[in-house]
Amino acid sequence: MCTVACPSTRGPAIQALYGSSVGCRDCLCSGYFEGVRDAKNRKKKFEDTRKIEFKHVHDLLLKLTNDEYDEPDYSEKEGLNISSPDKHLFMWAVLLNRRSLAILFWKRLATGNIGAALIASRILRALAKYAEKIKDLRLQSSLKEHAEEFEGLAIHLLESCYEADTKRSVLILVRPLPAWGNTTCLSIAYSAKLMNFMKCDCCQRKVYEVWMGYLSIYSWKQWLAFFVGIILPIFPLMSFRGTENKDDTSSETKSFANYFFRCGSSDCRNKDLVVRRDLVVRRSGFGKKDVTFWEGMRYYYTAPITKFVYSLVSYLILLVLYAIFLLTDLRPSEEDDSPSTIEWVVIFWVCTLVVEEIRQLLVRKPKSIKRKAISWPYVRNLFDFLKKKTINWSSDVWNRFDCVMYVMFAVSVILRFTLPPCRFAMARVMYSLTFILFSIRLLPLGFVFEGVGPKIIMISRMMKDLRLFLYILMIFIASFGIANEAILNPNVDSSYNLIFRSLYKPYWRLYGELLLEEDEELVGNTTVSQDPSLMNVCPQVDGHQWVAPTLTAIYMLISNILLVNLLIAMFSYTFQSVQDNAALYWKFYRFGLISEYHDRPTLAPPLIIINHVYNLIICLKKYGLDNESSSLCVNLKKVDDEALNLYEKKHLQNYFIKKKRQQIDLTEKRVDKVINEIEECKNGSQAGLKRVEERLLTVEKTMESMGRNIENMLKIMKRKK
Repeated sequence: MCTVACPSTRGPAIQALYGSSVGCRDCLCSGYFEGVRDAKNRKKKFEDTRKIEFKHVHDLLLKLTNDEYDEPDYSEKEGLNISSPDKHLFMWAVLLNRRSLAILFWKRLATGNIGAALIASRILRALAKYAEKIKDLRLQSSLKEHAEEFEGLAIHLLESCYEADTKRSVLILVRPLPAWGNTTCLSIAYSAKLMNFMKCDCCQRKVYEVWMGYLSIYSWKQWLAFFVGIILPIFPLMSFRGTENKDDTSSETKSFANYFFRCGSSDCRNKDLVVRRDLVVRRSGFGKKDVTFWEGMRYYYTAPITKFVYSLVSYLILLVLYAIFLLTDLRPSEEDDSPSTIEWVVIFWVCTLVVEEIRQLLVRKPKSIKRKAISWPYVRNLFDFLKKKTINWSSDVWNRFDCVMYVMFAVSVILRFTLPPCRFAMARVMYSLTFILFSIRLLPLGFVFEGVGPKIIMISRMMKDLRLFLYILMIFIASFGIANEAILNPNVDSSYNLIFRSLYKPYWRLYGELLLEEDEELVGNTTVSQDPSLMNVCPQVDGHQWVAPTLTAIYMLISNILLVNLLIAMFSYTFQSVQDNAALYWKFYRFGLISEYHDRPTLAPPLIIINHVYNLIICLKKYGLDNESSSLCVNLKKVDDEALNLYEKKHLQNYFIKKKRQQIDLTEKRVDKVINEIEECKNGSQAGLKRVEERLLTVEKTMESMGRNIENMLKIMKRKK
């Protein structure tokens, strides 16, 4: 009925469906809609309190999907002209947690079924978190089950496509979805933390292709050539992958500088293996066109794995230089040759890293804003645009860590140039603390390695356990420390050092430093006979010498035995929970690091500033970031996109047909099992009747023999008489 209705009449009908959700107890959208509506219309009073506008739905979807979902049909001008009612009915069913209706409308979608399932799973997970906040456990469980069901549908559909055609399935993951904000399936799965989807073979194959770029490394000799290529340009000895399309010569003839200085790892089309012949590399399958030295150089330096290695080496050099000037040549600026050359190099190096962080912030979604005349609405729109980017960028804990690290480094540099020599130690302390943060920043680089990545996750989760443990520990440290200090050192003058002195001993006793000598050296009244005013600060130990040692013993029993073993048990549980799913966590978090280095410029810091200047010039010319194809977002032609939609739709139908067949087979098996049980019962009853008849015949024969025996006995008795 919705599919034949006029587009102008579909909007009010769907608005009425959303309006009916206000006050509904089975979903959370009522509270969301009311909150968004009140925030957007504080100065307005609705005559109809149940009326929901499309802009409220749009704001809700942006909030649940972290600004990834963008729907032009929900804008104020086009909100009543619905072109695809099935998609909007699907979103309505998902938001209201109508499971059967959501699956029904999902099957009816014309495009992007896998992406729609992932979007639905993300929305339902966000709603489940909100249900957890309001302590609605029943609704939280229902929403989680609904989200897992859609994630499972996406996984089964992707696996069905992957079994039939691997290349098309990989393209499904990285093609933009116009119906869902031009995002990709991989981006949705990563942002929603759908780890089970990310561990699929199809996803991992694409992640590996992105990580290797054009490089084709399958043996130790090729790995040796790769690492030697970091120092010496031996590109003809390496193997590469070439483009699949023979006619695609535009990407091959692009200038070397365009690929060398631009962000990303160039074009991402399906590639075939390249075979080395003599000192050149040839593509197999379509002629003998050679990969030239410059092409090999471009393929090598634009591969994310190459960028990672160069960035790692560059960062290690930065730490070495930082440590050198911090240990040997950090002097006040009033002295000669201060700051040193190494310090200036480190400062410039860190500035290039800050610029790279700013670039990462700007390239995050949303990609760009519409060009308008300079006015206050445009400026306000620009502020909202930057605010969304900042929120999106700060959602990653390591980005927040980078922000703190760079701020501390900036403070260190400011103190280094402003403090006088008598207070220069403060700048040295800030530099030292910042060096610790720079060293810790090496940890996330371990996500590349399967053995190190899960350990980093364990450390992060154990830090959360430690934070909860410190709350419990501080209660016992403060209580026993203050009590012990009050007994041993009464009536002391109040100062800031008093709190430190009260917590000093109980804290170090956790690590085995008992400090009993200080407690046992009690001062007697005779030592202060010359100054009677000090009698009030002497320990009052007459008849109470046992109190302080007893408190110390009780504290040691609780802290060193009970609390420490509690912490060990918490760490053991966290370790085992991560270790049981180590491969799952590693495959998921590795994608984040690979995508970062995929979008990263070719050159490593500090030479990365050349990339930034080049990209800035290009952006100023084009006024905004470009939307060219990359390995993680492939822009297809309309014909190819429609072919992928048909391919995905075909396997969707095949999946549900297969599922129905499985249900029919399962039903047949159950019917056969019931029939067999009935037959067994029937056969058992017949066998039972036969056994009863046999027993009756046996009884009759026994009775007859007994009757004959009685007759014989009577005859014998008559003869004797």
